[in-house]
Amino acid sequence: MALRLLLVLALVVPIATLFGLVWRSTEDGTRFATLERHGVSYVGTLVSVELALAESQSAVLTGRPVSTEKLTRAIDAAEASDARYGDELRTHERWADVRAKIEALPSRNGDLAAASSAYAETADLLLALIEKVRSNSRLIRDPEADTYYLQDAAVQELPESIVSANRLVHLALLTAQHPDGADQNTGLADLMSLRAALDSNATDLADDVRQAVDTTGSRTLGGNLLSPLDRFRQAIDALMPPPTPMGERPSAAGSASIVQAGEEAHAAAGVLSNAMLAEIDSLLVVRLDALADRRNLAIGAMAIAVLLAVIPPVVTLVRDCRRPTGRCDPPRGAPSTSAHAEFVAAAALERSGAPR
Repeated sequence: MALRLLLVLALVVPIATLFGLVWRSTEDGTRFATLERHGVSYVGTLVSVELALAESQSAVLTGRPVSTEKLTRAIDAAEASDARYGDELRTHERWADVRAKIEALPSRNGDLAAASSAYAETADLLLALIEKVRSNSRLIRDPEADTYYLQDAAVQELPESIVSANRLVHLALLTAQHPDGADQNTGLADLMSLRAALDSNATDLADDVRQAVDTTGSRTLGGNLLSPLDRFRQAIDALMPPPTPMGERPSAAGSASIVQAGEEAHAAAGVLSNAMLAEIDSLLVVRLDALADRRNLAIGAMAIAVLLAVIPPVVTLVRDCRRPTGRCDPPRGAPSTSAHAEFVAAAALERSGAPR
């Protein structure tokens, strides 16, 4: 019996150890992917705030009425995300700073340079918050190639592209309105620098998406992203026309054209952002489902192994107990096997008449 117990332990202990390793691995992977999903959700609301800020800034710098409805909705959504995920992503303080900065922004046309500077500072704070969410949600360390490239495009390159495009539009407007020739030349040089930065961001974003499409096992990723990506790339190209000769200010028609191109770039960026973040979330859901299947498979394998290890000795023990020579004690009140045998022998002797 002791040998059988040792054999059972020799079978169950290694299986239990392997089960523990698989369980811990799946739990770690589940926590990792869940945290990434929280980061994706939070980034989506922050990009909406970024786009709403860009629209408000364009309205301020072009003298149009500023509609606060879209920005208010975006801020409320980001506030809800921070309330839901801010503890685990450690973003409460950063978001409070961004919100305070947004609430202090000018809402009417005034000093264009001061307004542009205030919006630029707010955009920088928002980019820093997005990067903090990216880092603390571990999106930046995603182990799968397709998700990694896609998060780099959606959470780093696209938000930076939005800021660069916005600054390009507003610098073009300020340059067109500035009367001083020397400052005009400086502004045009800054425009050239911004165009180069924007082109670099857009190129890196497109490369990331193509890398994700090339390495993914998803059948829908390419079809869902390539069309929004083409629209965004075309909007960026339209935003970067041939440079104006040094010392020559853009015309009023040129200023209106660049504002319109900026609005299309913002719209295309919003569509592309939603598409990329949705694909990242879908990839993470597929990963979580696979981890759940792996965990359930481990539970089933462990249960089968335990049954296979325990059932044979139990069956053997029951069979031994049912044998007449088994080691199990007879029920109370029942005659023992030896006493019954003596009784049968005595009865036989009496019938034969032989002396006992």
